[in-house]
Amino acid sequence: MLQTKIDAITAQLDALQQEEALTDRAVAAAIQLLMRTGELPEELDQDRAAAPLLYEVAWLLFVAAPAVDPRYLLISSMHLELVLADDRQLEQLFEELHRHSGEVDQDLEESPQWLADYRALGADDLPEQDREAHLRDLLTRARSILEENHQEVLQFSRRLLQSMATDFDRDVEEGTLSPLGPEGPTFDNADDAVEAAREQREAGDLEASVFLFGQALSLDPKRLDALVERGILRAALEDLKGAGEDFDRALELNEDHLVARLNRALVRHSLGRVDQAIADYDRAIEQVDDDPEIYTNRGIARLSAGDLQGALQDMNRAIEIDAELPMAYLHRGNVHRLRRDMGRALTDYSKAVELQPDFVDAYAARAFTHLQLQQPKKAIKDYNRAVTRQPSDPALYYNRAHAHLLDDNVDAAIADYDRTLQIDPEDLEALSNRGAARMIAGDLDGAVQDWEEAIAIDPYYPTPYLKRASMWIATEQPDEAARDLQIALDNAPDDWPYRDKVEETLANLLEDLGFDQPH
Repeated sequence: MLQTKIDAITAQLDALQQEEALTDRAVAAAIQLLMRTGELPEELDQDRAAAPLLYEVAWLLFVAAPAVDPRYLLISSMHLELVLADDRQLEQLFEELHRHSGEVDQDLEESPQWLADYRALGADDLPEQDREAHLRDLLTRARSILEENHQEVLQFSRRLLQSMATDFDRDVEEGTLSPLGPEGPTFDNADDAVEAAREQREAGDLEASVFLFGQALSLDPKRLDALVERGILRAALEDLKGAGEDFDRALELNEDHLVARLNRALVRHSLGRVDQAIADYDRAIEQVDDDPEIYTNRGIARLSAGDLQGALQDMNRAIEIDAELPMAYLHRGNVHRLRRDMGRALTDYSKAVELQPDFVDAYAARAFTHLQLQQPKKAIKDYNRAVTRQPSDPALYYNRAHAHLLDDNVDAAIADYDRTLQIDPEDLEALSNRGAARMIAGDLDGAVQDWEEAIAIDPYYPTPYLKRASMWIATEQPDEAARDLQIALDNAPDDWPYRDKVEETLANLLEDLGFDQPH
């Protein structure tokens, strides 16, 4: 029975986490990296207690669970993302899996062959001998099936996700299903519904909590605490429009409600309504003028609006109130960097990581500043620190690749582009730049393959045409180069930063070829 395996694995994981102070986020990041790349973070891969168990957890979530219900190909990954965002605990994922593990999905008569092959991987029990090697093999085969059938898997996932969302929304709207199940409770008064909603929130079931707050509001539409708390949950679930509507209604009831005001500012900023967000922060500061986080958040909004002076003033004020606020130092560093004051930027980033040694964004920002200063070795050290703490972020590998190129280490750059693409196979910039790095390394076939793959994903993206044109120029094939440069220009926006240079290069090529336009 899968339930028995879940109990055994989760008990071992709980013990390991307590013994080695291994957080839920660290476990989630390690499992995601393993499924995307076949590798654990180095420090965990060398841990003889942790590594075998993490392989078993990955097998449970991504092989055994989908064998019972293919939705777990999506659900497991989505839950891990929530754990990484601190919106979920691993325990809740295992509890849900335990509840549904006996419900084998029989409605798969017309399932594609790749899915049948994938589900077959989880059909057999694990052997007691050579268990870790067997797990490695199963995970490698699972990853191979997904990679070899990439487009079909994407289409299947989109259909599955759409179906899940449509069914859920329809049933909830019709009242035939709540996130608590078909026999979810109903209430006659708002107080009981609010209490139940808070219990579900504490249990980690955010969707159920939103539903129950909705019940409370249907009983008492002016229930202010229910509006604010539901708005916060909707924002956490990325329903920004719904969250904004709840905060709007709350502020109509009480325009001085500070929590609603600040959360509406965050939602407005996320929706790109930065001026409105700043207006909300202005109003909040009229109410409370000694909260460093309000100044920090307004400073971030001002930075987004291009108001560097205003952002600097806000970060200075935040640090004046609380001299140990890492976020304020990070963003003041960003302001200094944009003002080209690199020395002050580095000082602030260093202060941020001194206050918070696991602050990935600060390491990445300091690394980027070192890159701008043409200091690749220092940049690589900081990207190494960031990757160690957040191994599933493709942007860190992508930017470290740039540092390796600046350090004349093309092989290391290609390896980092490889890691980026293992995590995000459709990263067009990574494909385009790996092609350029392969060209530098003399692998012209590999370079062309990368550019053609990028073009197949998005035929209207100009960068791979531009990169491929550089190869045609280097190999003295001007007609091919002219064609690719013209396509890049046709596809690029009017404000493309390379437009003038590309137009000049194209004009020179056409002149050499004796044409006024590409043939």
